[in-house]
Amino acid sequence: MPKVAIDSDLCKKDGLCAMVCPEAVLVQNEKGTCPKVEYVDECIACGQCASICPHGAILHSDFPSSSIAPVNSDLFPSADQILELLKDRRSIRAFRGTPVEREKIEQIIDGARYAPSARNTQGTQYTVVQDPALLKSVVDLTIERQKQLTAEDPNALPAFGRLAKAYSEGVDHILHDAPALLVFHADPDTEFAEVNAAQAHQNAALICQGLGLGCFWAGYVTAVCQIDDRIPKLLAIPPNHRVYGMLAVGYPRVKFKKRMERRPATITWL
Repeated sequence: MPKVAIDSDLCKKDGLCAMVCPEAVLVQNEKGTCPKVEYVDECIACGQCASICPHGAILHSDFPSSSIAPVNSDLFPSADQILELLKDRRSIRAFRGTPVEREKIEQIIDGARYAPSARNTQGTQYTVVQDPALLKSVVDLTIERQKQLTAEDPNALPAFGRLAKAYSEGVDHILHDAPALLVFHADPDTEFAEVNAAQAHQNAALICQGLGLGCFWAGYVTAVCQIDDRIPKLLAIPPNHRVYGMLAVGYPRVKFKKRMERRPATITWL
């Protein structure tokens, strides 16, 4: 349990900390008074209180002053710039053979770890696969398991027969010869573990875009991991974890100069 206190000498009684606390751990009972720390056992260590206080009056054991940095709003993109990035982002499945530098993968994960998570659990963990032999084994096991599924139910994956045939001829339609695979996994007992991982995955995909990398959601492999433990074991995923997503990453062989329009959003206004 974190320790939280308020330095009454530094507190200006503006109540900002109580205003932003998502769990009502900090409470200002009367305007113009110093907030009080209540229900500290409910603190999720999100850091909102320490971040919002301009006077440094919040003393939080998880957030010493050295861990709090100023926001550089000069680097913020505009709404139009963000929208352009989102419109331009697409799944890339044609990669150059160039390996992805370790520092770039670390940047991708650095962006992923800042995704929101339920009650600030930050439970998503990451496994990075770059070894060519391991990547091939991942594809082999995926093909093998999907073949079993289609043998049991030919209508389950109607396109898979073509993918398996192509692989037997040396064409990889599972990871598309991506030089790196990022695995997003977590303890399923974590609150909203799948949603947390999906948000981290989206952050990672956008950082890839900013780094000039291409990526796509490796859905075939992810699906196999959820019904067969051989790939998670191969990749040393903790046995109590579930794989919630995989991002195949590499340098694109092609660059799109155009984009297609999406269908209009279906909106209900109430």
